[in-house]
Amino acid sequence: MKSFDVLILGAGSAGLTAFGKLRHSLNVGIINAGSYGTTCARVGCMPSKVLIQVAEDYHRAKILKDKNLVTSDIGSINTQEVMSYMRSMRDKFVSGTNRALLNIGDSKIDGTAIFVDKNTVKVNDVLYKAKSFIISVGSKPFVPEAWKAFGDLVITSDEVFELEKIPLKLAVIGLGPIGLELGQAFHRLGSKVTAFDLSNTIAGITDPSVAKEAIEQIGNEFTIHLGSGVELKKNNTGIEVSNGAESVIVDKVLVSMGRRSNVPSTMIKSINIQCDKDGLPLNINPLNLNIPETNIYIAGDANGIRPILHEASDEGRMVAESILNGKPISFKRKTPMGICFTSPQVISVGQKWLEVKDNLNIVVAEDHFTMGRSKVIGEKGLMKVYGEKTTGKILGAEMVGPQVEHLAHYLALAIEKGTTISELLQMPIYHPTIEESLRSTLRSLAKNMGGKQVSEICCLNSKEN
Repeated sequence: MKSFDVLILGAGSAGLTAFGKLRHSLNVGIINAGSYGTTCARVGCMPSKVLIQVAEDYHRAKILKDKNLVTSDIGSINTQEVMSYMRSMRDKFVSGTNRALLNIGDSKIDGTAIFVDKNTVKVNDVLYKAKSFIISVGSKPFVPEAWKAFGDLVITSDEVFELEKIPLKLAVIGLGPIGLELGQAFHRLGSKVTAFDLSNTIAGITDPSVAKEAIEQIGNEFTIHLGSGVELKKNNTGIEVSNGAESVIVDKVLVSMGRRSNVPSTMIKSINIQCDKDGLPLNINPLNLNIPETNIYIAGDANGIRPILHEASDEGRMVAESILNGKPISFKRKTPMGICFTSPQVISVGQKWLEVKDNLNIVVAEDHFTMGRSKVIGEKGLMKVYGEKTTGKILGAEMVGPQVEHLAHYLALAIEKGTTISELLQMPIYHPTIEESLRSTLRSLAKNMGGKQVSEICCLNSKEN
């Protein structure tokens, strides 16, 4: 039996970040089942962004042709080459994430770890002990059990990037960021896309007016059906997807109905840790990610708290700090952001409308991206920003608009630092930029708060000569 100071279960973003922080001070082993390479690099953020960029470039080229700005024919796109190009880029990203595991000898263990007790796991019938454990085994796409009978007609983000070419007809079920991004990308690359979602919103937006605008903007490109579930049925020419009122026959169904933690595969419930019906521990402390009264931490997608790469990396650092400290440390979480890389982009930052709508101290302002840069880009949208009247601070925002990923970071910084609307208005904004629309919204927020007029010029308070 081999012993370690720390055993990390899972070589994803959280696990690799913790490994990098701990390996120089402690004896650390890392156990991984299946393929190496983070979810982001292998089947998530990065291959999808390659497809999105190619689709965007092709789409823009066709727009230029429609405006008679390009004289030659654009032609059809070679989707087989597109998929091959995407995989070549994907493999480079994956290779980069795996560098940390080079030359670490028998500290890298292949297989599924099963808990034997709170200090021991079994991997391939071999026992390994540790003083502390980090469970960072990630997650897997959810597919309803009955749909698995359709075989490769039903795919998820784990399989979609292995397609040899773009399906001619595609149904997307689930319009969170993954389904929405891939649906638009495949549409622009030549698929006839029909999308469905049980909810009445897309991309996780909770502000009704922003959701309506996003649905209208993106729904101009491909058909979107909201507010009802779907049934699948095998057809002689493919697979039929129906929501009762509408049905479509497609070549493939892309299921993007969320992900489920892989923690149950570790059988942690077998060592008297209270778990829910799916085998996920009930009492994970969200501030330190520790299972109380144990030496076990759960980080990254595995805990389902903030399942996205930059949060997983932060959580890897959090649990590593606790282990180096010898006991759990509680951390202040960073301002949450959500970015959907469609055109136009859909974002949320800080508190969403659902969290602030009942706050009697809330002030709201909006802008429709009517500034010059938005017109040049050729995308419209709607920005809603939520402020707090008594403090003059930004609480959050939801929006759909051109290149608003940058506004998400601008606002997240302001929220994180507690910057007031008055202070934000005193910050320089270049012309012409998308940020000018934010300035317009901040002016409206300041006006809606009442009181004295806000100065946008920072006074030195110096006496005149």
